[in-house]
Amino acid sequence: MTWRILIVWLLVGWISPGVGSARQHESTPKVLLDNPKPTRPMVVDVSPEALEIHQAGMLLDGHNDLPWKIRRRGGSSFKNLDIREPQPELETDIPRLRSGGVKAQFWSVWVPVETSAQRAALLTTLEQIDLVHDMCQTYPDVFELALTAEDVKRIVAEGKIASLIGVEGGHSIENSIANLKRLYDRGARYMTLTHSKNTEWADSATDEPVHGGLTNFGQEVVREMNRLGMLVDISHVSDAVMHQALDISQAPVIFSHSSAKAINSHSRNVPDDVLARLADNGGVVMVNFMSGYVAPDADLERDKNARGTIHDVMDHLDHLVRIAGIDHVGIGSDFDGVRSLPVGLEHVGCYPALTQLMLERGYNREQIHKVLGENVLRVMAACEDVAKRLVKEETPQTATKTSAELSGVLVNVSRGPIVESRHYGRLVAVTPQGEIQLSVGDPYELVLSRSALKPFQALATIKAALDQGLDLTSEEVAIICASHSARDYHLAAVNKVLSRVGVDEQALYCGVTQGSRLRHNCSGKHSGMLLQAHLFGDPLDRYWHIEHPIQVRSQAAIQKFTDYDLPLVWGIDGCGIPNYALPLYHLALGYARLANPEYAPEEFRAAATAIRDAMRAHPELLSRIGSFDARLVEAGAGRLIGKTGAEACYGMGLIGQSEGVTYPALGVAVKIEDGGTRGMPQVLLGVLKRMGAMTPELEGGVGQFLVEDVKNSRGEPIGRIEPAEWSLRK
Repeated sequence: MTWRILIVWLLVGWISPGVGSARQHESTPKVLLDNPKPTRPMVVDVSPEALEIHQAGMLLDGHNDLPWKIRRRGGSSFKNLDIREPQPELETDIPRLRSGGVKAQFWSVWVPVETSAQRAALLTTLEQIDLVHDMCQTYPDVFELALTAEDVKRIVAEGKIASLIGVEGGHSIENSIANLKRLYDRGARYMTLTHSKNTEWADSATDEPVHGGLTNFGQEVVREMNRLGMLVDISHVSDAVMHQALDISQAPVIFSHSSAKAINSHSRNVPDDVLARLADNGGVVMVNFMSGYVAPDADLERDKNARGTIHDVMDHLDHLVRIAGIDHVGIGSDFDGVRSLPVGLEHVGCYPALTQLMLERGYNREQIHKVLGENVLRVMAACEDVAKRLVKEETPQTATKTSAELSGVLVNVSRGPIVESRHYGRLVAVTPQGEIQLSVGDPYELVLSRSALKPFQALATIKAALDQGLDLTSEEVAIICASHSARDYHLAAVNKVLSRVGVDEQALYCGVTQGSRLRHNCSGKHSGMLLQAHLFGDPLDRYWHIEHPIQVRSQAAIQKFTDYDLPLVWGIDGCGIPNYALPLYHLALGYARLANPEYAPEEFRAAATAIRDAMRAHPELLSRIGSFDARLVEAGAGRLIGKTGAEACYGMGLIGQSEGVTYPALGVAVKIEDGGTRGMPQVLLGVLKRMGAMTPELEGGVGQFLVEDVKNSRGEPIGRIEPAEWSLRK
């Protein structure tokens, strides 16, 4: 019995796709090597042979937008829109999924890009993921959630449709690596880096480029997806992002729903120079069915609403195979997500017709099965293998995962054999080039650095002073970065800065301590901001306001110096000045560059050098007298700088070259989550010891803090405060 699909003849003629400069693949179907002109009958007859090949294969479609249709038309309820029954207003329902031979499906959990501006993208995406879970629970005899390639095989063997989740657009993570992990934990197994608009870290194919591809954060998103085992989807992205993702990703990438730019020049399609790289990467491009992406350019020039036909989709598939290779092509329909579909591919029941055309064009059984889904399944398994390898490489071979690695324990407080309390937190050590050397916990979560940010808030001021030839003393530079304790020499340094502006302490906004604004521990920072306003001719009033030119310049300097591309999130510090949140990684990178200014952005090198030299020369000005960080810098004998922030945030920089001796050039940032500084000395010294930077001077000056005794009221040692047994990511 023949299964027939009626195709309305819309084309005036057929234009044979060009071979271009593609290399020949041994496994390329013979018809593509000979390049004959295929026939285009009015009716596609699906033969018993084609139907048997189709049903025996693993049809895994890379993209279907049914979840959003259910949200909009069914109120996110399968009770309101029961897909077990035929739903002619949709392109997807269970009867047609079965007749179309769908074995596995990536369900898109797309949400509009506008939700990002409303800070609702993550929440809405999670709701869509819940909808896919609900579908599997509502129809357990039909669908089951799949998380791995082996899950897909098992579920299909049980006669059900393996249901996978794909996030369509990086806006869904709201600029947070932690949110990416959250989506992965809820079942998402690919993420398209952009949708129709640029994100703040990647350029879209359908928007004006602003980043030149991926920002540093965008590159880290790709790396984190590799670590998670999450497919990097580069449909929707600019050509530059495609190439960068291929450069960066250690795992095969996918195009979940894209076609060939050589046939249809829409920016959403994939150029040949990218397709030619897929074989080396191991990835797969899944042909899209949307009319506007598959109808040939010549047809669209005659009629901008041309739908195209199934034959046009087959032409795209042929071209993708010819350029990328038979092992790197799949199907990503975009059903229920587009405005128009080609004649002959109107719904999910039409897939067997594609198998018929592949058979007619010279594809053999093995090649057809690769295109239907085996290629995608191979890529999934390869991505999972890369994630396992990366985890293994990041964990020392001789170590097993400890509670410290899993939960971020930094410090243990013990009495005898009992650990009485644990201080949780995060730490990261970074080279000036941005390479992570050690980390505990998530280094990309935002943290308000508080006073640990002061040296970077001073950058714009010190740069302006140097640019204008103002000869600031090292004491003045230090006090501008300081959290001081109101000693006479602190107050004298603040007054000297104020005298350059021609104002007295009444101009300071920092509040009053012991009857004087000078005595406030942040008066140095405020005097520096007044100096900057004076140098630029800005108004002195309201210098603390987020939109004042001082704060705008401060934000720009912090972002440039720490390589942080995203808009700064801010809160108000205790002294009334905006304080900016940075991922711990970027704070550590800033300290690495501050300690080693030769790696800093060129425009800030002189300012960074002045700040570094002032910090290591005047620890007594920089911090409270007797504080551990002042003692640490002093004991470091000029080889390190550091600054404590409130709520247990600390930044430290190790100078790579000092007095002819080479030490690790690093930045270290630490955040203890409970906000208590108990245990901070143990953490910092533990990092220095592990990095081989515990010099004799440090050992003699502050080494006793590496392990601190807990004493009873009689002064007898009864316990210990010491670093946890970290299993550090390398």
